[in-house]
Formats: sequence, structure tokens, C-alpha cells
Amino acid sequence: MSDVNKVILVGRLGNDPELKKTEQGTAVVHFQMATSQGHGERRETQWHHVTVFGPQAERCAQYLEKGRLCCVEGRVAYRKREQGESTRYYTNIIASSVAFLSHRRGAGQSAAA
Repeated sequence: MSDVNKVILVGRLGNDPELKKTEQGTAVVHFQMATSQGHGERRETQWHHVTVFGPQAERCAQYLEKGRLCCVEGRVAYRKREQGESTRYYTNIIASSVAFLSHRRGAGQSAAA
């Protein structure tokens, strides 16, 4: 069997997407996404850093906003950055597809729609 690195998350954006361009002109969007499980005092929220590239990134920047529900499918990527004598490790989700699951607030809908 071949190795598999696949993630599917359904949750809400914790911030508005940040659109940037690479030196080659490729669109890149970064945002944080929260997923929760459990109820009441046992409710636990996990935060995920998501990166989207290309035309999908441009659509995310245009249509997604803080609080909007979406489904992200992609892969997990790890990186490390050395700063002086300390090393920091980061986990990121590289999205291959993003589905918008709720309406934009500007379209007359609430974020929970």
C-alpha cells in the first residue's frame, strides 16, 4: 500500500484570509480555522493553520471571511524554523480544495447560515 497524507476539516475561520502573491505571481492565502468536539465543559477546540494556492486561493480571499463555515481537504506539512538558539516547529494544512459551507454575511446571511 502507498503512503497517505490526507486531512479533511470542517470548521469556522478564525480570521479573514490573507492574500499574497509569490515572486512568480501565484496567489497564496493563509487563514486559521477552528474545529471543535465535545459539549459543555468538555468542549475542546483545535486551531489549524491553512494555506491555499492558485485560483482556489483567490476565490478564498474573495468569498471567505472570519466566522464562515468551510470544509478544507488537503495534506499536513511540517516545518521548522531556527531563531537564535531556539527551534520552533509549525504544522500547516496545505489545502487541495476548499468548500464554502455557509453564506457570506454581506449577502444578507449570518455567519451561522
